[in-house]
Amino acid sequence: MKTRPRLKGRRYARGNDRGIVSVEFALLLPLLLVTALPLYDIARNVQAQMILINVSREGANLSSRAASTFSMQTLTCYAQLASAILRIAK
Repeated sequence: MKTRPRLKGRRYARGNDRGIVSVEFALLLPLLLVTALPLYDIARNVQAQMILINVSREGANLSSRAASTFSMQTLTCYAQLASAILRIAK
């Protein structure tokens, strides 16, 4: 069985290097959080806006159907469902 030759010039973390890596991670973690959390918040807002647009589109589509009539109970059920979806999105 052949063994792979070791690459020269490749550096492995030894002794004190592990501590340096921990310090670098501790310094960069706040920067990563400062950039990641606003991106998550923006994505959730875009998702909520898309849900609102889709719900309003479906409501307009439902109300514009001339051939079918809906009972007040059905319309109330649709309104409650849309309200629940919007609460989940926020």
